[in-house]
Amino acid sequence: EKIDSTWELTDIVEATADIKDNGLTVYAIYEQLDHMGNLLSSEKEMVDLNIKYLKLYQKNIIEVKESGTYNISMEIQSSSVPQVQWIIQDQHSTIKLSKNNPKYENYVWFPVQYQEGSNPSIYTATFKIENATERNSNQQFEVQVLTEEQNLNRKETVKINFGHFKDPIDSES
Repeated sequence: EKIDSTWELTDIVEATADIKDNGLTVYAIYEQLDHMGNLLSSEKEMVDLNIKYLKLYQKNIIEVKESGTYNISMEIQSSSVPQVQWIIQDQHSTIKLSKNNPKYENYVWFPVQYQEGSNPSIYTATFKIENATERNSNQQFEVQVLTEEQNLNRKETVKINFGHFKDPIDSES
C-alpha cells in the first residue's frame, strides 16, 4: 500500500535587530528528517545584517547668561556620516545654520565631529551662541539630521535654559 502525503511546516522567527548587531550574520538551517529521525536533506541560508540607524540625544542643557559664549551640542548615533543643520526661529524669521550658511548674527555652525573609537558610531554636532542677548532667549532651536545614503532623517527640539533672561516675579505686588 502506497501512502502519499504532503507535509508543510512553516516557522516564523522574528527578532528586532539592534545597532550592536550591525555586521553580524544570521544563519538558518532547514533539515528534513524521516519518521525515524534520519536526515533526508539539509539547507543553510544566511543573511548579513546591515543595520541603518539614526538616533539623537542632548547630553546637557546649557544655562545661558547675558554676554556669555556657549557651545550647544547634540550627540548623534548614525550608521553613516550625518548632515546637520540647526534651525533658529522667532516670530518673524527662520534661519538655518549649515555647511552652506555657517554664520548668522551671533550664531556659528561647526562641522560634525566623529567620536574616535565609538561603536556604534557617534558624532557630535555643535553650534555656538556668541555674546548671548535677550533676543536669543526669544528664539526656538531645533536640529535637523539627514543621512543621505539611507534617507534617514530626524528633527529634534534643542533645550536651552534662558531662565536668566526672564524677569523675576515681583513679590511685593
